[in-house]
Amino acid sequence: STFAQAAREGGAQVISDDTVIVDHGPDGLVLLGSPIRAHDATNPGPGRWPIAAGLHARRGRQARLDLVGRLAVETLLAANLPFLASGWGRDARLDALVPFLAGSAPYRVLTFPPDPSFLTVLRSFRIRN
Repeated sequence: STFAQAAREGGAQVISDDTVIVDHGPDGLVLLGSPIRAHDATNPGPGRWPIAAGLHARRGRQARLDLVGRLAVETLLAANLPFLASGWGRDARLDALVPFLAGSAPYRVLTFPPDPSFLTVLRSFRIRN
């Protein structure tokens, strides 16, 4: 919520401050517009938006963007997908989901102070294949 509020204050459009829905599109992962969002979220409307990268946000004093190793990405994804726990090892689709997501977009850790200064760091981020 702090991250989303600071982003809004900096002029960014916020789809949700809690839950987002991700799908696989023809060109990679896409974010789906959904009704699951904060009541004051700025929603650009229904649609599908390409995902440029995955971010793990954490508070800090200075905004920065750091690389994340593959094992850390898979750990972060697994920890944030609660439905996996009940199906892990019993459903091949769920077992394949974390490695698929980890390989579908670049991931970074975004350290952000509780102000919109991190938007400059995000706007300067360029994906390198």
